[in-house]
Amino acid sequence: MHPSSDPFTLEIIQSALQAICDEMFMTLRRTAMSSIIYENLDFGVAVTDAEGRLACQGSGLPGFIGMLDSGVKHAIAKFGWQGLIRPGDMFMTNDPYAGGVSHLNDVVLVLPVFSDGEIVAWMANKAHWSDIGGMNPGSLTTSSKEIFQEGLQLPEVHLFDAGEVNQAVIDIIGTNSRTPDQTLGDMWAGVAAARVGEKRLHEVLARYGRQMVCFAIGRYLEDGRRGALRALKQLPKGIFTAEDTTEDGHPIRVAVTVSDEQFTVDLRGNPPQSATPFNCPYMCTRSAAQIIFMAITDPHGITNDGTFTCLTVLCDGSSIFNARRPAPVSRYSEPLMQIIDLVWKAVAPFMPEVLPAGQMNSVSSVVLGGRDQRTGSLRILIEPQVGGWGAHFDADGENAQMCAASGETYNGSVEVSEARYGVMVRRYHLRADDYAGTGEYRGGKGIVKEFEVLLEDAWLTSTHTRGTTRPWGMRGGEPGSSNHISVIRPSGRQDTFTRVERLTLNVGDVVRVETATGGGCGNPLARLPQSVFEDQRNGYVTAEHSDWRYTFRSAREGQ
Repeated sequence: MHPSSDPFTLEIIQSALQAICDEMFMTLRRTAMSSIIYENLDFGVAVTDAEGRLACQGSGLPGFIGMLDSGVKHAIAKFGWQGLIRPGDMFMTNDPYAGGVSHLNDVVLVLPVFSDGEIVAWMANKAHWSDIGGMNPGSLTTSSKEIFQEGLQLPEVHLFDAGEVNQAVIDIIGTNSRTPDQTLGDMWAGVAAARVGEKRLHEVLARYGRQMVCFAIGRYLEDGRRGALRALKQLPKGIFTAEDTTEDGHPIRVAVTVSDEQFTVDLRGNPPQSATPFNCPYMCTRSAAQIIFMAITDPHGITNDGTFTCLTVLCDGSSIFNARRPAPVSRYSEPLMQIIDLVWKAVAPFMPEVLPAGQMNSVSSVVLGGRDQRTGSLRILIEPQVGGWGAHFDADGENAQMCAASGETYNGSVEVSEARYGVMVRRYHLRADDYAGTGEYRGGKGIVKEFEVLLEDAWLTSTHTRGTTRPWGMRGGEPGSSNHISVIRPSGRQDTFTRVERLTLNVGDVVRVETATGGGCGNPLARLPQSVFEDQRNGYVTAEHSDWRYTFRSAREGQ
């Protein structure tokens, strides 16, 4: 019987692939050493076919969509033609311009799965390691001029060679990391996840056979392609454009062309790559386009290589969205978010039932470290922050959510931060001190979070997009507010930044993060008085900061 005549078995195998991703995901989460992995879920896992085409993915971080297959394809290109891919192999890379795709902290592990002497699939995972060397603790910078300042580069190397561990590579990693126990612990968590995936796929192969499993994977890719084409036919057609400005004041733009067969994101004409770490390699830019493409077409649909066959991304060479070696890329996540937001802004007015107004648009990461006062050990807290999303055409925006690139990741746990990283969280609440994002429906609220420093020889590195520009409103709604971070000294002195690198902190200093309120939607004067009253009663705004003073007064008098 030809495999195609058995749709039930195909469905079972395809579901098994997703179950394998889910188990790899939980294995990595439960065995990792860094809270940015096990709490914030800054990692992803995937299964690819023998050629490295993404078959299915499990990811806490949408920003990793479409990145893991690059690590597999690079291993095949580098070692496959030499016959150096064998059972028991596992490869490792963090090269942003090839298999690693993002920045040096994000390390990819890939493992070939063999059946009857042939590769049938690959297991892959990628996680943010807390320190990989470089000029700054945490390996994150705002001032690096070239990739060499950002940490140790791993150009697709054997971690295991025919089952034998490459101890030299492990020694190099441990020597270059300021937190070797934590870093190597995260590495072994990735090894465990890949091996769990391999074991489970062998169980599927033993039950259904290599031919059937390979056929099911191929059909799954085709299902992804057909699903994307069906979704494209439902979209408005034409050319949609949007413009914005980087934090450095450079104009950026996009043209999105939608037809029944193609979704083209044209980022040509944007600034050349920068001598700052705010650059995206091309595959990272493509990943950003894939995120917003999925959001527009079918956010709950299949995510695999077939899904993206109708997506085209155009960039100039050596631009901020197609950076070439040796451009620094430590803060790739910020231009990645700007790509998502540009496409979003271009299409949203024509799809108001799908896309809300502009959101916080920044990972707003806080990297805070120093020496434990009791043990002298180095502690490095790396934590993305939540903020406000834009208003919908028929509802207020969501409060305190991760940015689009961080997706379903979690906000940092107060208890974990205090127990492990030498800080005390003094305040953590929604912002009520701004009246931005007004509209018939208001933007979601950002947050205020304060860390009191308990570490010696402490320092702060942090970056925020939407610090000088604000989330955009729709249909007459007002822009949201900005992201920024402040340091408050015991003397009362307060300094505020959108970018800060290795700023010296002392015991008792307070680091305050304030994230943006999202953009509003609709005329603010059309907002119902009862809604304004509820905003004030719930602490979303104060009477003193309400932009709807007259409406609020009317609502109060009517109670």
